[in-house]
Amino acid sequence: EKLVVDTITLLSQKLGLQKLPEIGVYPSNDVNAFATGASKNSAMVAVSQGLLNSMNETEIIGVLAHEMSHVVNGDMLTSSILEGFVSAFGLIAALPFLIGNNNRGRRAASSMATYYVVRNIANFLGKIVSSAYSRRREYGADKLAAEITDPSYMKSALLRLQEISEGRVSLQDSDREFASFKITNNFSMGNIFGNLFASHPSLEKRIAAIERMENQQF
Repeated sequence: EKLVVDTITLLSQKLGLQKLPEIGVYPSNDVNAFATGASKNSAMVAVSQGLLNSMNETEIIGVLAHEMSHVVNGDMLTSSILEGFVSAFGLIAALPFLIGNNNRGRRAASSMATYYVVRNIANFLGKIVSSAYSRRREYGADKLAAEITDPSYMKSALLRLQEISEGRVSLQDSDREFASFKITNNFSMGNIFGNLFASHPSLEKRIAAIERMENQQF
């Protein structure tokens, strides 16, 4: 826990934050961490007890650098705004079918059905866009984390997460909270269709991106 506090304090200074984020350790066997807050100077970084029990110092520093990158980039707020736009887009796209419905009987039922179909399609497309942004955000946080520490720190953290995820059988429902804001999301479907809606890129792709950064150093 002291390592967590000391690392976040040092990274806050390095990133020029005016206010130290709140720091928390939450009781969960899930090996994960997340950042949340309205702005970079009003944020919280939390790690699970499972992460502290399962990672060494280098890996923990890599995870914390990733979460602090989310903080300084303001990813939490922009993600929330984007989710709001996606919901609003679905409603606005379908609203004409509801407002223009002055009929009764079968025509009214048909208009209502069309409203829900259009809204669901719009939400479906919007979710693909927001998920793509979320994956891009994760790559960006990995990259900045590697720059403010060292690529080896981020790589070691991702490799450890990959090791752990491959051995995981199941997680509690409570571990799904804040899934899209955590360093890894273990709930993707593992196929092309499911990956369209994944909030995180695969760990394999993230590791490959860090390895490209390592190669550029030489």
